[in-house]
Amino acid sequence: MLVKYNCLKNIKERYMHKVRNLISLMKSLVDRFPTIAKLYRAVRDLTGFMKNPVLTSWGFMLSGKPSMAKGTFEPVETEIVRNLLDGVDVLNNVGANVGYYCCHALSMEKHAIAFEPVQRNL
Repeated sequence: MLVKYNCLKNIKERYMHKVRNLISLMKSLVDRFPTIAKLYRAVRDLTGFMKNPVLTSWGFMLSGKPSMAKGTFEPVETEIVRNLLDGVDVLNNVGANVGYYCCHALSMEKHAIAFEPVQRNL
């Protein structure tokens, strides 16, 4: 069993080394050619728009990661935010991405201000 563990550990280390090298290469390309980053984000966002929104267990539609709709995405953070939302009128979500926490706020009849949401979720 120890041999199998060491073998898997070595494979993981080699894989992570390659991933780190790839990230480093991509970062240097993005730094030199910012248009590449814009293109990547545009393609990423367009492919996200092609997904149909899914009804979450909280009762709102979401076009995000499947784990978000299933309730397995950041479960501790989600519970904390939902508990905090009980005592506020407005959620200011900076770096909202797809608007996951804003959707929670809106489902609880709170106002939400989102920066960088995916328009499909509004």
